[in-house]
Amino acid sequence: MIKENLFKMLTLFKQDDYWHGKQKEGQFYDVHSLKGYYNDLTKKVLTESHYSIEEIVPKVKVGSESFFHPVTVCQVGLGAYDLYLKKQSDIHKKQVKSCVNWLIENSKTNSEKTMMYWTVPYNFKLFNMQKDFVSGLIQGQAISLLVRAYELFKDERYFNASYNALEKMIQPVSEDGCRLDGTYLYEEYPNKGEKNLVLNGAISAFWGVYDLYIYTKDSRILDLKNKSQKDLVDSIFQYDAGYYSRYCLKKNKFYYTNIASPYYHKEHIEQLKVLIKMTNNKDLILTLSNFEKYNNLISLNIAKINKGICLIMQKIMRVR
Repeated sequence: MIKENLFKMLTLFKQDDYWHGKQKEGQFYDVHSLKGYYNDLTKKVLTESHYSIEEIVPKVKVGSESFFHPVTVCQVGLGAYDLYLKKQSDIHKKQVKSCVNWLIENSKTNSEKTMMYWTVPYNFKLFNMQKDFVSGLIQGQAISLLVRAYELFKDERYFNASYNALEKMIQPVSEDGCRLDGTYLYEEYPNKGEKNLVLNGAISAFWGVYDLYIYTKDSRILDLKNKSQKDLVDSIFQYDAGYYSRYCLKKNKFYYTNIASPYYHKEHIEQLKVLIKMTNNKDLILTLSNFEKYNNLISLNIAKINKGICLIMQKIMRVR
């Protein structure tokens, strides 16, 4: 019985479904020019025979409601773009267009029409986020998809949208944007009350800035890219917990640990491989080496026990 309960606790946060499928280093990217995406998202594209968004993008179900999630739309679009690069298939090209058009048609804007953004359509209690919050993860991946779609289709709507999406992302959190006040780091869960800084979300947001610069060579975006890169690189050491990576920098509580799940730990490793190629930073090489060393049974099980206990508490407190 003890062994059975321990096993259940260790598997509570196993993430090996569609939403958390393995995201290895991208197959077709080039850090010097706009090519494939940096994570391999090709497995997000569920079918090769259809290309309408209803047939290639699964809906998220929360409670009794189902809806398209902007992150999923972006990731399917980026995966389809890589499949197009690989196969030169019209089907995958049309899949990219379907996802990008959904972004355009389902975007929100400020009153001056200078900012474009998408929101998460449900509450996220664990981070105290209310329905329809903006996210650096969405903005960054949308920029990466929009600029690639512009390169593919030369539709000015996509190019303009990439700039407008950036404007919303770099707006400070205190002004309802994604940039952590006083920094050039971008929040996946922008909370005015506390710093969260989810690592994979911050990296994906930076990649959006990076992509817009390497495609446009805009001097203003270069300055933004350099500031964002410096702040991100300088912050990475904080995600090393000494035995595993941290998912975010949110403060630990009795019902929350910022230690990453095995899925996110592996994603951090793949993302760091790309960041090292982008920056040639020696500190990142050291952090990557540490993260890879933590892929052992002792570290893994300590992380699972830590995470498992908190997940039980979260269910008791109904924040998950």
